[in-house]
Formats: sequence, C-alpha cells, structure tokens
Amino acid sequence: MTFRVVISPEAEDDIVDIFGYVAENDSIANAQRLVMKLQQACSGLADFPARGNKPKELLDLGIEDFREAHLGPYRIVYSVGGRNVVVHCVIDGRRHMQMLLRRRLLS
Repeated sequence: MTFRVVISPEAEDDIVDIFGYVAENDSIANAQRLVMKLQQACSGLADFPARGNKPKELLDLGIEDFREAHLGPYRIVYSVGGRNVVVHCVIDGRRHMQMLLRRRLLS
C-alpha cells in the first residue's frame, strides 16, 4: 500500500533553514544536493513508513505517536495516520533533541 506524504509548513521551513545554513557555510551546490536528498527521504516514506524507529526522546516521555527517518545527522520526524504520512519536522540531530521535539510536537 502506498501512503500519501504531507510535509507540514513547519517541516518545509526546516528544509529552507537547512538550505540557508549549508549554502552560507558550505556551498549552494551542496545545499541543493542536501535538500534534494531530504525531499527524496520524505517522499520515500510513502512506501513503508513503519520502517522508522520511534524517537527515544519522545518514548522517554511516554509518547509513541511519532517515528523518524535519518539522513546523515538529520532526523525526519513524522506520524502515520490512515493512509497519510505527515512530516512534522526535519531537524539536525546534533541539537538538543528532547527540548526541541517537546517544543515542536507537544505544544
């Protein structure tokens, strides 16, 4: 069964921010390649979204509604409901994840 992937406005903003950071600190070409890979990783969730693990930081809070996929240090946090996959955030896993996920997903 194929799922429909929906990228939330906040996740779109995350991708734009990642592009800006990489473009400024590395190169525009690398930023474009990274964004393409992130978008492909999000689209790839349509085929088998259950493959992602549940974020440990949320499990520690007793929350099991979210899953994540990884692309290098980036974490794509999403939920599955019916035939839809909703990408909630695309974030750098080197950040303070529990605080960030709590603020982004539980507020």
